[in-house]
Amino acid sequence: MTLSLAAALTRRDVEGGRVALMMLDLDRFKQVNDTLGHQAGDELLRAVAERLRQTISDKGIIARFGGDEFAFLYQTCPSTCNCTEIAEKVIEALQTPFETKRGKAFVGASIGIVSTSTSESEPRELLRKADIALYKAKTSGRNRAVVYQEHMNEVLQLERTIEAELREALRTTDQLSVHFQPLVAQKTRKIVGAEALARWHHPKFGSISPVKFIPVAENSGLIEDLGDFVLRKSCALGAEVPGRTIAVNISTTQLRNPGFAARVFDLLYETGMRATDLELEITESILLDDEHVSAQNLRTLRSSGIHIALDDFGTGYSSLSYLRRYPVDRIKIDRSFVSQLSDGHDSVAIVQAIITLAHAMNIQVTAEGVETEEQADILGRLGNNTLQGYLFSRPVKADEIVAKFAGDPEVSGSRQVA
Repeated sequence: MTLSLAAALTRRDVEGGRVALMMLDLDRFKQVNDTLGHQAGDELLRAVAERLRQTISDKGIIARFGGDEFAFLYQTCPSTCNCTEIAEKVIEALQTPFETKRGKAFVGASIGIVSTSTSESEPRELLRKADIALYKAKTSGRNRAVVYQEHMNEVLQLERTIEAELREALRTTDQLSVHFQPLVAQKTRKIVGAEALARWHHPKFGSISPVKFIPVAENSGLIEDLGDFVLRKSCALGAEVPGRTIAVNISTTQLRNPGFAARVFDLLYETGMRATDLELEITESILLDDEHVSAQNLRTLRSSGIHIALDDFGTGYSSLSYLRRYPVDRIKIDRSFVSQLSDGHDSVAIVQAIITLAHAMNIQVTAEGVETEEQADILGRLGNNTLQGYLFSRPVKADEIVAKFAGDPEVSGSRQVA
């Protein structure tokens, strides 16, 4: 590919026009290998290559870079817009299921695009930029095409720095911590539990926002170590305050680990926390996951008495069929709906519909991001169960949340349902 790219650049200098390079990575290929076997994976790669040839026709050169990554080279791409249209056709073509001897295989594609019309471009530099654009496509939700822009290089370097520092933080004991934001009963306004939230205070850079380091942890494979740290701290707190709900966010990566359920049980045993006091928060993306391991982990955890909550409800692929497939005990209304709550606003009808749906399925409801009394009052009229937000408290350290629990001594020995 490097030689072909160098030749294309030379020809472009003579003939004019643009050269475009596209890097493609298959989404969910590993799941096909894991569920249908490596033979099916090999069949799938051959079928993908054939479908790519049919879609691209004679417009450019196709090469497999190894694994599930492909590259396309266009020697006369008239514009970036045209290249994007081609990439979108490829993505659409790969969305149709593939037939293998072991059954149907479903994949998607993430594509990074770079094009050039300058005579100074080097083949390796174009490959690097296309790979950066591919990384952006994958971290932006997958199944999409992204055109390289110069600022992406700076963002990537920053993410690599955060990754390196996070690896070091996970090896120490003084940088990472877990704070807890109270969960408040709608009717009594008593604190019935808390949600665990990871915090990072770097010795040089100070506090680093979870918005920055959580995505890096997910993309770098560090999310399991970070999640395990948060879960351990949460279980230790839960053992101190029996009867209070301690909610912990769980990543898709953790749930796909065959040993995850056993790990949760080990931490409960080591700390002495009761399973019925633990609530694991998952995102809607997990409901779309065909991964057998994820489903089995959820069933095993829930059958032991651990509660499952669906976070950010209404912002993804909410569906009754998914709720039936993966029964949950609680849904959390996303703050984007709560922040707009006011009498007469459309969001009131949306929140009412969510609450009515949940209660019809015997599911509790928590509204997150509550910041005003007006929002809390409207939620009360709509039948909400639990409140969470800055109106009541910011996330606080473990000893502070224990003090808050002591100030609201409503829970005795059994888990309180808000």
